[in-house]
Amino acid sequence: MDWKNLTKKIKIPQRKYLRPQPPSSTEKMLGGVILIIVIGVAVAIYMSGRRYNPDLFRLDPELLKNTKDPKEGVQVAGGERRGNRRASLDGEPSAEMASTASYETTNNSEASAGGAANKEAEQFIPAEITGLTWKRKAQLEKFTTENLYDKVDGRENLYKSFEFQSLLAADYNFNTDPNRFIQVELYDMTSPKSALGVFSAERPSHPNAAKIGNDAYTETNGAFFWKGKYYVRVIGSDNEKSTEEAAIKIANTIAEKLPESKDTSATENPLPKENQVANSFSIIPDSAFGQAFLRNVYSARYKIDNLELTAFLMTNDSPDKAKSIVKQYQDSMASFGKFNLATSDPAEIYHLEAFGSHYIIFAKGNIVGGIMEADKKDPAIKLAKLLATNAK
Repeated sequence: MDWKNLTKKIKIPQRKYLRPQPPSSTEKMLGGVILIIVIGVAVAIYMSGRRYNPDLFRLDPELLKNTKDPKEGVQVAGGERRGNRRASLDGEPSAEMASTASYETTNNSEASAGGAANKEAEQFIPAEITGLTWKRKAQLEKFTTENLYDKVDGRENLYKSFEFQSLLAADYNFNTDPNRFIQVELYDMTSPKSALGVFSAERPSHPNAAKIGNDAYTETNGAFFWKGKYYVRVIGSDNEKSTEEAAIKIANTIAEKLPESKDTSATENPLPKENQVANSFSIIPDSAFGQAFLRNVYSARYKIDNLELTAFLMTNDSPDKAKSIVKQYQDSMASFGKFNLATSDPAEIYHLEAFGSHYIIFAKGNIVGGIMEADKKDPAIKLAKLLATNAK
């Protein structure tokens, strides 16, 4: 038997495997683009969460025009008002409801909380100002940590992070037009350091600086300043030039009445003055630049080689503590890359580049310093050397 011819005649089925074809260059390119977009979105979300936007909570004058009578309460979900929800379950007024009644000054009881607020207002916020056709309304409001949200809902946590003590609020009305008003908010921040801190937290990046109190700036509808332990916002209901002028005059009058403080720690700027951008100095008490371990930080912006940079200094209990802060910061940024030693003079200065931004950190003695999110490396290193040289 001819086996060779036989095997040719008999067709034995062969198993075939389906093998995937490698992706085309177009598919590879498309996948790469999608990956870059996803990474870009993630980085944008991360970076935006690390930056405080002072304009986020800035008061819109249009909202002031819709202010309701405090007796009506604040509108909340379901059509009910906060002022009506402060009764206890057994029908008796709650402590919070009782305190609300004390905000309004009365002519019948100077011994009441309202009367005390009235006396305080007369001391710092006069009923009439010479040469001004705006008069203060008799009704005043006073807020504490317990009910601050009623006045500044959404911003109360910012104020509380700076040792907020109390808020005294008053309105000035224009004689010939009751719909025009200027609102005064006088915050007792416990210490000058906290007053400066909250002032700088709400100050825009490039303010229209003014000479009111210790430091101030103005906007088209108002004036903002701090003096001693007080932070003051004077805000008009419209953008008329006469409203702005009246707000500035009210702010100056209040600033003259506020007492000076013997505590000069807030005005002692430990950062070097050379190349420092005017009106950029600030104090950050907690979680500076999104890092929980960066506390009581002094910060300012600098102009180095035509580039604006944000620098900071932080004083610690000991050199070992300062080194541990540097290590914590490096660990927190480890997912973005490794910090490399840029120079050892005048301190060990470490540098990291991540997503086009440059970060600097160093420790000198018990001082930690650094540069945040610089656009270029060399100016950032230059500024870091200036900080380290001046660190004491």
